[in-house]
Amino acid sequence: MTAPIEWSELHALIAARIPQPVIQRLASIPPAELKHLRPQLKALRTELRGELRSGDIARYVTAYDQLAPLYLAGIMSSGSPAEALNWLTSSWLMDATWCLESGGSTSADYRSVLLLLLLEHRDNAWQQDLAVRLANWLPDRGDPRLWETLDGLVFWSGAVVPATDGYIVGWVRRGGNVRYQHGYTGVREWLVQQGLRPAIPHHATLLEWLRAQPRVAEFVPRMFEVADIGTALADKHAAQFGPDNEWPKALTKLTDENALDRGELLDLCLAKLLRGERPGNLRGFVMLYEELAPTLEEIAHRLNTYIGIVAGGAGTVAKIAQSALSDLDDAGRLDREALLDIAVAVLARPEKNLATAQHSTAGLAGRRRPPGPCDGRPGPACCGYRVHAPRERHPGTRGPSGRQACKGRQRGTPGRADGSSKQP
Repeated sequence: MTAPIEWSELHALIAARIPQPVIQRLASIPPAELKHLRPQLKALRTELRGELRSGDIARYVTAYDQLAPLYLAGIMSSGSPAEALNWLTSSWLMDATWCLESGGSTSADYRSVLLLLLLEHRDNAWQQDLAVRLANWLPDRGDPRLWETLDGLVFWSGAVVPATDGYIVGWVRRGGNVRYQHGYTGVREWLVQQGLRPAIPHHATLLEWLRAQPRVAEFVPRMFEVADIGTALADKHAAQFGPDNEWPKALTKLTDENALDRGELLDLCLAKLLRGERPGNLRGFVMLYEELAPTLEEIAHRLNTYIGIVAGGAGTVAKIAQSALSDLDDAGRLDREALLDIAVAVLARPEKNLATAQHSTAGLAGRRRPPGPCDGRPGPACCGYRVHAPRERHPGTRGPSGRQACKGRQRGTPGRADGSSKQP
């Protein structure tokens, strides 16, 4: 049985600046028996923070070196998960160096911190509660160090944590690191190596790892809602490790295996392309779309979405949507109404290359279809006219609008045999 500890003894251990003796002294004492130390630990925390702001370098160094043992003692003496979370998530604990008994110092040992949360006097319900709180605490951009602590808690306790933005960022980052298994050991594998958990399957590729993820069907849709995930999907180094380590290819294979719903994944991808992102992030979703390679049937089923992308998507994405709609038209699956909507959407954009492509498509469509009656809608594609690419005009001059051209056609303005209007 471990002897009780008083504040004077613990204070001396913290002042010695070395974390390991603090861990060894408190590890076997249940938190309930450390309750009397909590007020003094919080008071010392306030005192050390004041010393860090003193402006005196000697006082700063003395206070800084005590941070790691102080915060570890705070975690170990915490009664509730909320109290442990307060100590665990402090930037002072994350950034503080650990002084060594042999002299010198090292970076914070986060896996030793995890072990403090897994001590035998911490029951499963306490650990699961802490895991949920930590998942909710994670910043939206993620936190690699605390995500690994959380993953260890989830693995140990079986907690089902919310799929927060910060958690999904860490999950995607972990999947991307699977390819480095020969030089990197995840926290779950580490716990197995320590003899604390039974052996688990080894995953050599991202695809294998995704197949083993019990919540993959829940987490993948969340990827389309989290900022900057696209950069991970477009990882330029992944291809060096084979196609099964590339996110777009791995996700597409999961749809082939019915582990993911192909229609849902395509809808999510198109919705992301329609909403837009910064170019570097959008690239990952473009790669996923290209890997999915939608069929004509899938494109036709989502016609309005494609027209929306042509109208409001980023230039590169609009060009992809325009090309898909052109394929649909080549197959004779676009009516005149849809062609008019597409033409109006394209010609309202500033990019000349899109207008030029639409001009070519409209010319082919005009030869395939006889001119129809004009419905009075604005746009140069009405009444069977060919769509021309915009030309540079002298400042201050204006050409006839689509509606004016249409009215002219109705009044009997002569046209050429190819259906285009003759300019005076």
